[in-house]
Amino acid sequence: MEMLSLFLVLCRNWNDFMERGHIPVLLAAYRAMVNKCDRMLLALLKMYESRAGQTGFYDFKPYLWGKAAASHYSVRLNIENALWRQPKMGDILDILEDHYVTSTITNYPVKENLHLTDSDISQTVDTKSYDLKFLLPLFSQLLAPEQQVQTYRFTRSGALSLAVVGLSSQDKEVRQAACHVLSRFHSHVDARQSGKDNLLWLRYIEAGRQICETSNLTVFPRIYLARMALVLTQPNHVMYIPLSQHLTAKASLDFGTVPELYTFLHSSDVNYREHRSFILELLRDGVRTEKDFTDFTRSMAFKLFSELYSSCVSDVETRLLILDVINAACKVPSGVKMLCENHSLLAQVYTEVHNILKRSNREKQDINGFINKIVGILISVVTVLHNKHSSFTIFNILMSIIKDDVFESLKVDIKNRIFEILTVVFSNFGELFSDDVLRILLSRNNNHFCKYILEYGCQFVNINEIDKSDEYYYMKLLFYNKIKN
Repeated sequence: MEMLSLFLVLCRNWNDFMERGHIPVLLAAYRAMVNKCDRMLLALLKMYESRAGQTGFYDFKPYLWGKAAASHYSVRLNIENALWRQPKMGDILDILEDHYVTSTITNYPVKENLHLTDSDISQTVDTKSYDLKFLLPLFSQLLAPEQQVQTYRFTRSGALSLAVVGLSSQDKEVRQAACHVLSRFHSHVDARQSGKDNLLWLRYIEAGRQICETSNLTVFPRIYLARMALVLTQPNHVMYIPLSQHLTAKASLDFGTVPELYTFLHSSDVNYREHRSFILELLRDGVRTEKDFTDFTRSMAFKLFSELYSSCVSDVETRLLILDVINAACKVPSGVKMLCENHSLLAQVYTEVHNILKRSNREKQDINGFINKIVGILISVVTVLHNKHSSFTIFNILMSIIKDDVFESLKVDIKNRIFEILTVVFSNFGELFSDDVLRILLSRNNNHFCKYILEYGCQFVNINEIDKSDEYYYMKLLFYNKIKN
C-alpha cells in the first residue's frame, strides 16, 4: 500500500515518470476487486490513460488483468511482440471466477459510482466483489458493434450477471453504463442467426430494460435477474425450467414486489426445496435499504415465512435461511421497529428459543447454527430499541440460554456475542442485573477476572487495559460496569 501511495504521488507530480513499460506491471498486479489496493491501481491506470499519447495505453486494448496479464505481458518477452498477440474476448472472460461473480451479485455496494477520488479510495471497504468501475467500460468495449462476439461465452462467464448488478445502483451513471452494456449485448443476440435460446435471451434483455426504465426499483429484481442469467446458461439446473417459464409466460414482468415469492415459497414441484431455498436466499440478500424493506413488507413476506417456519414441512435448512432473512431485515432500522412493534418478533424469538432448548440431544446437533443466528437478530434489535420492555424480553431470552446445559456446547464467539448483548441491555436497564444474576453468569463462565472484581471490587482495575480481542471481553466489561456502578 505504501509503495502504491508513493507511485501515485510520483505520477501526479511528475507526469514524465509514466512510461509504457509500467502498464503491463500495473495490469498484472490489478485484480479488479473492490478493495483499497485495487482501487489505487485503478487510479494509476486512469492516470496512464489520461496521457495515452505518452504511455501508449490504448495499445493494450482489450485489457487483461491479474495472472492472465502477467502471463501475456511476460517480462521474459518483448512487450511489442506480446501486443501483436491481441487477447481474444474469451481470454478476458475466462479471468472471471464463479465464486467472485456470485459474491458480487450479493454484496456489491448499491451506492458505488463510476468516479474515483482519493476519498473513495480511503473509504473503500474491502469485499470479495468485482469492481464495476473497471468492468462495465470493459464489457462495453468487448461488445462493440464491430467486434465478433460469442454471446454464449459472455453469459456463461457471468459477465451478463455483473452488468445486471449495476441496474439497481443508486448512481445514475452506473445504471446508464449497465443499460449501455445490455443494449450492446441485445444487438449481438438479435443479429445472431442461429441459437435455440435466442428468444429466451431477448426476453431476458427486455426484462432488464424494464429495470432500466424505473429508477426507484429495489435490489430484489437486480439479484433475481443476475442469478437468473447464471441459471439460464445451465439447462440441467433445477431452477432452469421455473425461471424460463416465468420469463416467457407474460409480456412484461412485475418487479414492483419480490419476484415469484408465492410461487417458489409454496412450490408443489418435486424440487420444492430448491425453489424455496432460491427465493429465501433472494430475500436474505435483497433487503439492504428502507425501500427494500418496504417492498419486503408489502409482499407479506414476513407473514408467509413465519407460517412456514412453524410448519411441519419446514426442514433445518429452511429454518436457518428464514432466520437469515429476519437477520437481514433487522439490519434496516425501520425493519427492527416494524417487526418488533407490529409482528411481535421478540415474542416469536422467545418461543423459538424455548422450543430449541426442549429438543432432544439428537435434534440439538444444529444448535450452534440456530443460536448464532438468533443472537445476530438480537444484536440488531438491541442497538435500535432501547426501551425497557424490549430489554427485559431480550434479557429473559439470553438468560434462558445461559441457564440451560446447551450453553456449554456453544462456540466461544457465540458466548462472547451473548455477553455483548447483555452489556447493551445493562446500559438500557441495569436494574435487571442483580447479584444473583452475576453469580449465575459467573457459574457458566468461571472467569478469574470477574470472580476477583465481584469479591474485591474494581477500585484498582483499569478496564482500558483489557484486550478487546479477548474472548471474554464483554463478560469482563459487563461485570466491571455493574460493580463500578
